[in-house]
Amino acid sequence: MRVASIVNSFVGFLLLGILCKGISSSQMGCFDVEREALTKFRSKLIDPSKFLASWDATQDCYNWKGVTCHIETGYVIQLNLSHGQYSGQIDAALLQLKHLRQLDLSYNSFYGVKIPDFIGSLKELRVLDLSYADFSGKIPFHLGNLSYLEFLDVSFLLYADSLDWMVNMPSLKHVGMDGVNLSMVGSRWFHVINSLSSLQILKMPGASLSTFPPTPSFLNLTQLRHLDLSSNQFHSKFPNWLVNITTLVSIHLHFNDFYGDISSEFAVLPHLEKLYLWHNYNLTVNCTKLFSGSWKNIKEMVIDGVELYGEILNSIGNITTLTSLYLEGNRITKGFLSPMGNLHNLQTLFLQGFEDSIAPKLDWLCSLTNLTELYILNSRFPGPLLACLGELSPLEVIRIVNSMLEGVVLENHFQNLSNLTYLDLSQNSLEFRLPIDWLPPFQVQMLYLQSCHLGPQFPLWLQTQKNMDYLDLSQTSVDSIPLWFWNITSELQYLNLSMNNISGSLPYITLANYIEDVYIDLSYNKITGPIPFLTNPFQFLDISYNQFSGVIPPLFGKMESLEILNLSHNNLTGGVPPTLANCGSLKVLDLKANHLSGNIPWSSVQFVNIENLHLEKNKLSGEFPSFLKNCTDLQILDLSGNEFSGSLPRWIGVRLSNLRILQLRSNMFSGTIPELRNLGYLQVLDVSHNRLTGAIPRGITNLAAMRTNHDTKNTLGYGSNYYKEKVDVSYNGFVYEFTSTLSYVIALDISNNNLSGTIPEEVGNLIGLIALNLSGNQFFGKIPQSIGKLHQLINLDLSRNHLSGSIPPAIVSLTFLSHLNLSYNNLSGIIPRGNQLDTLDESNYVGNEGLCGYPLRKECKSDGRDQIPVQPLGDEEFEDESEMRWIYAGIAPGFAFGLMVCKIGFVGILQDGSEMRWIYVGIALGLAIDFLVDEAKISWRYDYEY
Repeated sequence: MRVASIVNSFVGFLLLGILCKGISSSQMGCFDVEREALTKFRSKLIDPSKFLASWDATQDCYNWKGVTCHIETGYVIQLNLSHGQYSGQIDAALLQLKHLRQLDLSYNSFYGVKIPDFIGSLKELRVLDLSYADFSGKIPFHLGNLSYLEFLDVSFLLYADSLDWMVNMPSLKHVGMDGVNLSMVGSRWFHVINSLSSLQILKMPGASLSTFPPTPSFLNLTQLRHLDLSSNQFHSKFPNWLVNITTLVSIHLHFNDFYGDISSEFAVLPHLEKLYLWHNYNLTVNCTKLFSGSWKNIKEMVIDGVELYGEILNSIGNITTLTSLYLEGNRITKGFLSPMGNLHNLQTLFLQGFEDSIAPKLDWLCSLTNLTELYILNSRFPGPLLACLGELSPLEVIRIVNSMLEGVVLENHFQNLSNLTYLDLSQNSLEFRLPIDWLPPFQVQMLYLQSCHLGPQFPLWLQTQKNMDYLDLSQTSVDSIPLWFWNITSELQYLNLSMNNISGSLPYITLANYIEDVYIDLSYNKITGPIPFLTNPFQFLDISYNQFSGVIPPLFGKMESLEILNLSHNNLTGGVPPTLANCGSLKVLDLKANHLSGNIPWSSVQFVNIENLHLEKNKLSGEFPSFLKNCTDLQILDLSGNEFSGSLPRWIGVRLSNLRILQLRSNMFSGTIPELRNLGYLQVLDVSHNRLTGAIPRGITNLAAMRTNHDTKNTLGYGSNYYKEKVDVSYNGFVYEFTSTLSYVIALDISNNNLSGTIPEEVGNLIGLIALNLSGNQFFGKIPQSIGKLHQLINLDLSRNHLSGSIPPAIVSLTFLSHLNLSYNNLSGIIPRGNQLDTLDESNYVGNEGLCGYPLRKECKSDGRDQIPVQPLGDEEFEDESEMRWIYAGIAPGFAFGLMVCKIGFVGILQDGSEMRWIYVGIALGLAIDFLVDEAKISWRYDYEY
């Protein structure tokens, strides 16, 4: 027995050794067919990082990077090549890996290669990750053959017209389709997803989905934990039925257009940790109900950008698990005070749009001892900055912006904030009074103090900040920049010192040398001397509205990454450097209001990316710049106020099809106006004060943008978070600077030339015009009746021509009109009365000997032959006019008043959008006009009829 046991043990050990040797042999030798397949697959890839250098065909493939073999069988079961920057082709040799269970090619650069159909034949796959690898085209339906697949991610750049192939994949637990275009799938997407009973994670943000189902007849998603359908196009009632999926841990439905009221039952979901509903502007949330729920595990609640209403009561303080809370208090009637102090785990607090009546004091912030990020934006909390903030040592971010803070900032506000890296107190009325030798306890990376009072001395404590990337000290009343400041800017990517009183000259400027998107804004100061030597490849440089002198440095031409360059409103002289055209990325170039002279030296192959070009108010000469012929992205071109001459080339109306603003006034251009009918986006055309001849081209009356009403949503010019386009437009005899209201401006000015012929009847097609100026030409014939169709007109000037005949009665229907000039023509007959015309004086009609009637002193003959009806629309039709027309009429004087205020600087330097405030003032004025006109109509009709 003992011998038998020994023999059996020996045989067992022998067999175990043979088995181990077999396993070792299979690993050591790999399988030739798989090694060859991987070698062939490798040969079709481009590997810039040399990650696949270990794939040596003479070596064991289980040692190759990214390759995993089964520990027992030796077969290749995993191929992980994510984040490798690979490109090239995916070879079908992968089909030889018949035991492959995981294929990960995510985060690579296959540059538009389609996902191969043969991947659907790798039937043992459990994990397929092709996300963010720059694949394109249609997702192959062959993937539906992967019946064992548990993880599928095909995010980004792809599209699908059907998801029915997923029905055959019952084991799916993870589906990722971020940024996949599913717009053609329609409403069936949910039917397919609902069939996947094993699904735990569904990610379809930015997938162009538009249809969300009402309450489904059955719900099969009993294991779903994470749902992300954000940034889609849903316009449907909020899916409150999601509360039936009790396994949910996170819900991401932000950036959609859901409407209705969110159910308070979300508060009882036992596992819910994250709820993201922000930017659903039509979604309503009853705070009283929502915050009174149990919320057992909620950690992150983001519901700003929705319609919150009701009262925030003490119950919010019971949600003690919260770590992040984002709220927008637009319709909240009662606020929170001490209850917030119970949120001891709160780390991030974001409040926007709150009024002081909701939370008149912010003292409760002092009890949030674990707070690391504090955001209070666009709210109303007048009063000092809380001194207790300096005691919240975990704070890393403080952003209290445009919230009416006032008073003094002292060192105790920052005394324990050693972790602070982001400080933003912009657009408040705070005065910093810090000791001259103050040493901050923090090292900030981002510091924004716009409109706070720091000056006149530059803050000495900035010398201690060694890690700053972003610095904004605009509108802080500083009057000089010390030399030491330029020694601490080597890390800065963003510098804004605009709208101060800085004087003197500048030394060499060196900002962050290791990046190309450097931003610097020194505009609206009093800086003198030459433009400093700039050692950085800037992306944005604005030194406008200063007193810089000398020439434009040729070294600008070395800044290949430069996108925005604004040197306007200085005292620069000399020519435009030819090297500037080497800035191949340049999109905005503004050189206006300097003393530049000479010809434009650029060739026709340069500046092809330019979008906005301002050269106005200089002494530049030569013919119309030929290099513009290839600038097909050009939207704004302003050459006005120079000495350009010659004819206007015909290719303007062909090659520059994206033009929105074309201003050539006050030059010496001659010849005829070319056909511009193809400029469908053109909204401002000003060729006034030149030497142009000929008739008005018929194409002008067909400009599409002038034939429609104003598009206030359509932004104009180069889009940037920092750059706002400014355009000077001649209006009512003055030149005004437009910014945020630029999309309202639709104007045609061809005045003060030698144009002749008649005014075409088709001018009435330009119904979007707010300003039309044809004065100072040789036009003859009658004023077309169609002029009465231009209901948006605020300014109409036909003076100093040879127009004859009567004033068309339809002109009375121009109810927005605030400026009319028909003087010095050959007009005759009675002046029409009614609406805006009754507010004009005789200066608008002088020089027309044949005119009579109010407001002229010359009375009309009583025989009636020249009489024009007082109400050209007829009493009945006049009654049908909406009362709102009189309110709209008030916009005209309000608009003009607002422009005047902007022009004379009555309110100082206005923020973007402030012109609109004066337009709104005009609406109020319109209400007053409405009342007065109604009274006048009643009185006049009584006299006229009885």
